[in-house]
Amino acid sequence: MHQFATSSVKPGGTYAQLADRRARQVLRPFVTQLGEWNQRAARASAMILSRASSGADRSAQFADLRDLLDEVSRSYEEFERVVADEPAQSRIADVRSAFIRLQSTLRRLRAD
Repeated sequence: MHQFATSSVKPGGTYAQLADRRARQVLRPFVTQLGEWNQRAARASAMILSRASSGADRSAQFADLRDLLDEVSRSYEEFERVVADEPAQSRIADVRSAFIRLQSTLRRLRAD
């Protein structure tokens, strides 16, 4: 039986398990940011839709949404660069979909 002295892979570990572990490591910062951005978008949306908000408050929230969309778009481009050399993996597809949904939501909120 061949032992890999320098590998952290357990004997019997599959390529899929390695790919999954690698994807989680690569995606962790993006997933964290997506959670924070979704919270910011929800707060801004609630403020915009609130009848208690003044026109100035709404204007500030629309500006925040514009800035947030720019930030998310830049991060999405970075995400695509980072995962370009990674093997196809469902976690990567899930994060890509989350980015696209968030961008779509932010664009829709800005248009309202």
